[in-house]
Amino acid sequence: MAFYRGNGQVLGKVQSEYISGNTVIGMPYTPEEGSLSRELNNHYVKKQIEWFEEHCRSDLKIETAGTAYEKPLSVCQCEKPQMYILEGSVYWSGAPVACGNCYRMVPLYRLPIYYDHGYMPILRWQTNYHASEDLFMNDDVGERWARGQMQNVRSQLSQQGLEISANIAELTGTPTYYHLFNYRYRQRKDQARICPKCKNDWVLSSPLHDAFHYKCDECFLLSSHSNNF
Repeated sequence: MAFYRGNGQVLGKVQSEYISGNTVIGMPYTPEEGSLSRELNNHYVKKQIEWFEEHCRSDLKIETAGTAYEKPLSVCQCEKPQMYILEGSVYWSGAPVACGNCYRMVPLYRLPIYYDHGYMPILRWQTNYHASEDLFMNDDVGERWARGQMQNVRSQLSQQGLEISANIAELTGTPTYYHLFNYRYRQRKDQARICPKCKNDWVLSSPLHDAFHYKCDECFLLSSHSNNF
């Protein structure tokens, strides 16, 4: 399951595996019905399946059980996205890359190989983002630090995300924007803010996908009005 995840074929770190009689059963969440097709398997997934089938003396069988109770994000069907968006929030429950055309999830295996047959640096950033978001939402320990990691363009988390965005853009030839979190206490001041990196105006005349109110084409940043009124 870990290697499936590293190849973008399985979503999330928590999986359900159990033994029933003489059968080992795993129930992962996948972006699409065909995400576990063998033609998508990378080097590591293939080696793990070979080991598993040899030692269990049985072929790995894949069946679709159904759709998750909590409806997963829709998957992009665009032939050629004009831009990608790197999303980190736990509320964006799928792969951390979105299509800029339709604002739907892009399974990582549709992108060129990022590193060592898979996409683990992207997934590690997503895990780091989720950890920061959990601290912020818990409103108990490390809230201010966690908010700064998500909101400050110069934080370690943001720098890691911006580097990944730049690498995806280089690999795909498609501009890739980093979604910068925003939570401020004065909405009027928030609406007048400038790009935190280049200091130029980045306010959009109309929101992109009804979600983004700020866009900088020089720094490849997207952001939204604060939801704190």
